[in-house]
Amino acid sequence: MKPIIIVGKGPTAREIKKSDKYDIATLNNTIWLAPEPTYSFFNDVELFMLMEDKDFELVTKIVCPTFLHSMWARIEGKCEGDVTHWLDLYKLFPDRLDHIEFFLYELHAGDNTKPEEQQRTGLVDAGVPGLPEWPLSTGQTATMWLLQYAGYRDFIVAGLDVEGGYHPTFIGAGHKDGVKGFNGQGTAAQPQGYHADYAQSVKWANHYGARFRHINELSEEELNELGI
Repeated sequence: MKPIIIVGKGPTAREIKKSDKYDIATLNNTIWLAPEPTYSFFNDVELFMLMEDKDFELVTKIVCPTFLHSMWARIEGKCEGDVTHWLDLYKLFPDRLDHIEFFLYELHAGDNTKPEEQQRTGLVDAGVPGLPEWPLSTGQTATMWLLQYAGYRDFIVAGLDVEGGYHPTFIGAGHKDGVKGFNGQGTAAQPQGYHADYAQSVKWANHYGARFRHINELSEEELNELGI
């Protein structure tokens, strides 16, 4: 199976083009650096708000929870509650997602028995699978989901940096030309926690016997061979 490159928003992020030598997993708006990912991961409504319809034109698969976090979107009056059912994405972003296949997981205990999921599936318990533990960020969602449900065993990560910080593309959420956009979750690097985030990914990669490497660990020869 091909390796998969997970693209985060840290300083070591870089443009990753589609290739037959590897697959690509984007985290939130890192679609800006890898516009044709194999999988695109989201946990929060707000990160959809940072983007435009055209950013999703080449996205074919989105992995997200059945109930996404939306506290900042509620504060800005875009959502009604602190969590939002995934089907509401079609109402919030009409025509943006119609061509995309969704892969769902249960993020919060009890989400499978909420009315929205009961109505969607016709079941008392929707039975959507979860993750082995709470993800510390979307990057860890990607690692755990790709290990458990997609079978990947060779990971290269770019922009998952324990020192923190953002690649210039994502500072200020990428709002350009004076265009005012959403200004909350995902617009600035968090002050701490990256060590724990990275350690969680490494832990689960080790659990599955997978190889997990930061892009800085690859030799120039291997980078050239992969074309990155």
